[in-house]
Amino acid sequence: MKKWNMTVLIIVVVFCLTGCGESSCISAISTPMATVTGTPDSVPTAVATDGAAPTVTESVRQTPTSVPTDIPDSTPTSTPTDTLVPTSTPDATDTPAPTSTAVPTETPVPTLTSAPVVKELVFVLSDDGGYYSVEGAGTFDGEELTIPAVYNGLPVLKIMSKAFEGCEFLKKVFVTEGITEVGNGAFLNCSNLEYASFPDSITSFGNFVFQNCRELKKADLPDGIRNIPDSMFANCGKYLIDIPESVETIQMRAYMGCAVEGELVIPESVTLVEKYAFKDITGITSLTINSVADLLRSGSFEGLEELETLTAPCAVVGSSFFYQMNVAKQIFLTDGVDSRWDGATEDFRYDWGYAQCKKHDEQFETGGTCAGLYERLYKAILNGEKNVLCTGTKGVYGDTVYRRVRDDHPVFGVIVKEVTINNGNSLLQIVYNDSEESSRLLAECRASLEEIKERIAGKYGSVENASRVQRAKEIHDYIILKKEYLHSDYDQTIAGALSEDHTPVCMAYSAAFKWCCNELGIQCEIVYGDTDGSDDAGHAWNMINYGEAEDYLSGEFAPDPSEWYEMDVTWDDPLKKSKDYIDYSYFNITTAQISKSRKRSYLWYDSYPVEECTGKEYTYKKCMNNGIFW
Repeated sequence: MKKWNMTVLIIVVVFCLTGCGESSCISAISTPMATVTGTPDSVPTAVATDGAAPTVTESVRQTPTSVPTDIPDSTPTSTPTDTLVPTSTPDATDTPAPTSTAVPTETPVPTLTSAPVVKELVFVLSDDGGYYSVEGAGTFDGEELTIPAVYNGLPVLKIMSKAFEGCEFLKKVFVTEGITEVGNGAFLNCSNLEYASFPDSITSFGNFVFQNCRELKKADLPDGIRNIPDSMFANCGKYLIDIPESVETIQMRAYMGCAVEGELVIPESVTLVEKYAFKDITGITSLTINSVADLLRSGSFEGLEELETLTAPCAVVGSSFFYQMNVAKQIFLTDGVDSRWDGATEDFRYDWGYAQCKKHDEQFETGGTCAGLYERLYKAILNGEKNVLCTGTKGVYGDTVYRRVRDDHPVFGVIVKEVTINNGNSLLQIVYNDSEESSRLLAECRASLEEIKERIAGKYGSVENASRVQRAKEIHDYIILKKEYLHSDYDQTIAGALSEDHTPVCMAYSAAFKWCCNELGIQCEIVYGDTDGSDDAGHAWNMINYGEAEDYLSGEFAPDPSEWYEMDVTWDDPLKKSKDYIDYSYFNITTAQISKSRKRSYLWYDSYPVEECTGKEYTYKKCMNNGIFW
């Protein structure tokens, strides 16, 4: 037993000298070794942990066995001098269970850090696998969103319809260069969105992209955008309208309910503004329309209660435009200047219709509205414009003013096919005849005028040598001899009486007579009435003045009835007489005489130059008796 005790002591000392720590020595000293069989594969190693006893990882293969029954020989054949070999097995009763490893009382649990959650949009690969589209917000919930142009190595080309609908967390959106399309309602109902920026690569926007984004204040649109789609900014109450210079069409409700800081400018590039495009916009006190196209539709600017001024070339406004805005309270401008007439007085020396407009403006204090509209219509027809504004206020009606322009300038009857006016008296829409046909007819009318001049010159040496009444007779006779009344397709313009193809009715006779008289320096007007005693304007004839032309612009126009005569060329071309027969029953007669068969109508005009023509000096009979007519 002593030899075995010495052996154990030596093993313990050697184990302590290997450096495993004091606790291991104590444990080893107080714990006898267990009996094992087999050969270890390797030496046990210790794994240190913070502040705790090291954990020893055993990497040996051990097979525990029972206590052997055969006791080895007590006298070995040879014994090393430095090794103690036990000769007997220790008494199991006074030795504790063996252990070969020091086990810590607690193993520490490592601290884990969660990986960040990647907040990604939802992308959809195209059918051909060539690009991605943004389908939705996915897990993104931030205030500022940047939509990339590349995903998984492929281009992102589209933002799909309603991709971010109702994303209330969004405040700013930036779309990266390369994306080309934004679908319908892409940001619909994003109630807190304040700003959006789009690159120039965007070529197409869908409808109602920002509808009901009530906090939206600004959107940087791509350069070159041509169309503002239906309801794109509808009900964006704080959005300040800024239309790019490239825009050509503005669709229905595009800016409905948006805001303006005083003035709204419609660029020259715009050719169409659809119904309700600017309905109920707020903050607008001034509207400038730079386009000369037929651009507006009914209700385009409905509900503009704050509007005070309008500046527009050609007054390109749509049906019921001014009617809806209560125009009587507004000041409207055309061509950037006041609509009051400031032209040369010589341009309208003979124009009774213009004189009536001047009198109307003075009587009703319209600020020159009637005369200004007369000017606009006159210039519009000369320039081939299709739309002309009239205010419809204080009795100034566009259709009446147009008749005055046409009657003062009968040549316009050949150029213009028809003029229509909308139900709010706000727009005259001019439809022109075929330009080549008009040019041909006008050339024929001018050729007829030259023939009249030749007739006068042939009799009197020159037009200037002939008196005004002599010139009037040659015009009267030429028109009657050239055409037959209502013989074939008729024309109510000067072309009906003076061209080669058409035939006249009363309007053509009176228009042609006036035009030729004015061209030859004679004051002549068209009179409307009827032959059945009614107030209808079923017939037209003329009244003529052979004295010096009155200056209608003096403001003191009071023509002398004794200088005026009634003239009905139509009724001097009787249907039942021979083709070459000329009657003079209605040549230079008084109003009392002509009133036996017709009654003047005052429905189209406020009044005429004179209510009664009493001239007697140049009656046909007296002129014949005095040798005036040859």
